[in-house]
Amino acid sequence: MTAGRGRTIWLAAAFAAVSTVVAPVPAGAAPEAGDEWDPRIEAIAEEVADLRGLEFEEPVEALFLGDKAFRKRVTSEEDDLTKSDKFDLRFSEAELRALGLVGGDIDLFATVNEEVGSGVVAYYNPDNGRIVIRGKRLDPFTKVSVAHELTHALQDQHFDLAALDEQAADSSGATEAVTALVEGDATRIELEYLDTLDDDEQDRYWEQAETFGTDPDEPVLDEPVDASSALAGATFDAPYALGPSMVSILEVDGGNRRVDRAFRHPPTTQRQILDPLTVLDRAPEATVRPPRRPEGTKAAWPDDLPHDLGALDVFFLLASRLPALDALAAADDVKAGAANAYRDDGALCFDVAFRTFDESGAARLSGALKMWAAAMPPGAVTQRANGLGFRVCDPGDAAAAPPNSVLDALTFVSGRSDIEWALYDSGLDAEETECVAGGVVTTPEFAKIVSAQNAGEEPADADYEAIWDVVDDATEACIDD
Repeated sequence: MTAGRGRTIWLAAAFAAVSTVVAPVPAGAAPEAGDEWDPRIEAIAEEVADLRGLEFEEPVEALFLGDKAFRKRVTSEEDDLTKSDKFDLRFSEAELRALGLVGGDIDLFATVNEEVGSGVVAYYNPDNGRIVIRGKRLDPFTKVSVAHELTHALQDQHFDLAALDEQAADSSGATEAVTALVEGDATRIELEYLDTLDDDEQDRYWEQAETFGTDPDEPVLDEPVDASSALAGATFDAPYALGPSMVSILEVDGGNRRVDRAFRHPPTTQRQILDPLTVLDRAPEATVRPPRRPEGTKAAWPDDLPHDLGALDVFFLLASRLPALDALAAADDVKAGAANAYRDDGALCFDVAFRTFDESGAARLSGALKMWAAAMPPGAVTQRANGLGFRVCDPGDAAAAPPNSVLDALTFVSGRSDIEWALYDSGLDAEETECVAGGVVTTPEFAKIVSAQNAGEEPADADYEAIWDVVDDATEACIDD
């Protein structure tokens, strides 16, 4: 996790925008470069530098805080919110209700505060070049998290994370692609660092990972996560779940030097996050003109919020009410999207339009949007005449939460990403990889593994063997074709 990152997914722009409200990490003056490493993290830094193939230009300052002090630093009090902060919260809540992603009882501030306060072990702040760590001791779980954050420090020293953010600031798609690159690279090195630990430390790491963020004095209940928490989880987790496959495909293509090149010429679209193979394609980002605001309505869009939508936005939107496979098939066809926001009779409304790659893609997306609209409350969605867009308005307290968890949908698409990476790493070319992965995700064997993971269970060895049998059959069919 880096501090002060930009917005994430447009549909949950709330969660990224609000994260800067909820987690006002103090920047402070940039410290003078130290001559020596903190001995508690020096060995981790040496391993990270070796794994990433880059040298630290200077030691990274580390601040260790107790749990209470750390949580206070990464969260906020509602009384401290400014008038502008409160407007962002209200706007974002209305946006999520209008899109049918949450119910009418959402408390966005509390949701994000909890997500940040309980789900962060350490963070790197590019404003002052410092790592802040929860706790006073480096157990295996914390060591692996520190390896992740030290990778961010290494990225910052070589590629300037603030400049990358600034370069992408005018487009939520570009912002998200940069975030996936940054977090995917750090997660890749984090996992490689984990492999360097001895067996005992790795066992302790996985034990801690299973319970982190839970209250040891409270029983673990087998209850569904509410829609707002699931959406927050999916929004925050997406760069970590999907970014590693994207970065690993770059690594297969040319090692760490190829990853370095991506930092100098970063990906620009959400499509490159949703389908990591497309990161190999340097096609320019597409655009579509936002729909015109109807006469008699008042503009309502915050000045600093990009108006573009992307493939990942569409996937989460559709997957909230349709099967994940149908949502993914339609989202893969999205070339560009844009929205306009306005107030009509006091209600906050959104008018959305999309472009696809071809006519068959337009038919798939239009059909999926029609099914999604039918699954929304009656009269909530007005589909555009060409089918490639819609209009929705905030229903307030009457908003109905979606039946599907977008966090579960994230598991589905990250499964495809992992398969694509494994196939590309095995020697298949991009076209063959896309063919095989596209066939595998339609099978009952793949669905069974995803279902087990979403239930918090480890799939049986037999299930993994079955899925790789499916991969072998699909590979043979795709290569023969």
